[in-house]
Amino acid sequence: ARALNRLLYEPHELSGRTVSVPADDRRAQHVGRILRRAPGDTLRVGLVDGQPTDDAVLAAIESDGALRIELPAATPDVHAPAPRPRVDLLLALPRPLQLERILPMVAQLGVGTLVLAGARKVELSYWGSHLLRARDGAAH
Repeated sequence: ARALNRLLYEPHELSGRTVSVPADDRRAQHVGRILRRAPGDTLRVGLVDGQPTDDAVLAAIESDGALRIELPAATPDVHAPAPRPRVDLLLALPRPLQLERILPMVAQLGVGTLVLAGARKVELSYWGSHLLRARDGAAH
């Protein structure tokens, strides 16, 4: 079974290839109590808005419970943003209310291109929705 937990860290917690997590942080408590990791175990970690890695090593658990996590030597530039998924979406035009609910999710998924298509069951009136009208200065 593949582990789903990934410990996220902020840039200020990184020094060289070492991530420091304070003892009173919920992440440190989660690693010790829930995941039951010990020094030498691997962890899945990732910089917020940056590159993830599955090969970080829990280097030490300090006496106060703070964590020291070592990133692998082959870690890419951790400050580089994570690559955007290459996803395009072809979608039969839904009812305007449903489209309004779908658009934020499409943006969150990182869809590069959204193509709205007509289909036999798509009512022609849907194409006149305010959501599909160009705004002043908007690209077509």
